[in-house]
Amino acid sequence: NVHTVHAEVEGRPYLALFEDFLREIRRRKVATVLLKDVAAELLPERASVARLPVKRGSVPGRSGWVACQGE
Repeated sequence: NVHTVHAEVEGRPYLALFEDFLREIRRRKVATVLLKDVAAELLPERASVARLPVKRGSVPGRSGWVACQGE
């Protein structure tokens, strides 16, 4: 599972909830890793991964902008 946290959305208003979540997964001895570390392990040769530009875009039902694949 991948749990994403967006500081600009879930930041301070939900900080206590996020801290509770972290305490609970630690209590259950759930292993946590950074997604960038998983990617580095699975894709050791970064040069072989396509790199595409990023632009600002929108998603229906979500306020503000999000990073999207560019042209």
